[in-house]
Amino acid sequence: DSVVVNGNTAICNTPIVTVEDYSYGSIDISWNGNGNAYEVAIKNINTNQWPEPTVVNANNYTFNNLLAATTYHIRVRRDCRADSLGYADWSAVVTVTTDSLPCFAPVDLEVSEIGYGSATIDWTAGEDENQWIVNIFRTDYSFTDTVTSHPYTAEGLFAGMNYNVAVQTICGNGASYSDWSDTISFTTNICQPVSDVSAEVSEIFESTGD
Repeated sequence: DSVVVNGNTAICNTPIVTVEDYSYGSIDISWNGNGNAYEVAIKNINTNQWPEPTVVNANNYTFNNLLAATTYHIRVRRDCRADSLGYADWSAVVTVTTDSLPCFAPVDLEVSEIGYGSATIDWTAGEDENQWIVNIFRTDYSFTDTVTSHPYTAEGLFAGMNYNVAVQTICGNGASYSDWSDTISFTTNICQPVSDVSAEVSEIFESTGD
């Protein structure tokens, strides 16, 4: 559609949408056109009804808080009501599938209940992760264990020794691995020798008769 505005012919063009970037939780789009107002809309491919559009006074927009590994439909139209042209047609629908959730490294690693030969290790996991590799090491020693729960108690350590520990997430049934968590250190307790021992000696005297 077109109309003469201040001697110039105004045309309400239908935008052409480009996907600029996307991740597991967001999609960035842009579109052509020199309008001042647009409407954008997104819906899950499994949903029939389009939601109310969002008004945008730019030529780009980011959809946030999306579901991971989910396919979406996106469309944009120009608002030409300022030129008495109403709305342009909706753009061609663009289909985008968000990424799967990344493999998050554990955070907030901590060591507690440190004994002579054991220590309890715990961490905060991301999303639905349920399998980890625990690595306990020092210069001349390294031990790894695969676990499916936490806290984790490491045993068989030596008393009075310094250890480092880091944890890695196993994702996708072993298909991928996260980065290692931050490394923290701990020292097992020293088995102190017994001191200040005192003994009480009793003498038993036998008395004999005359």
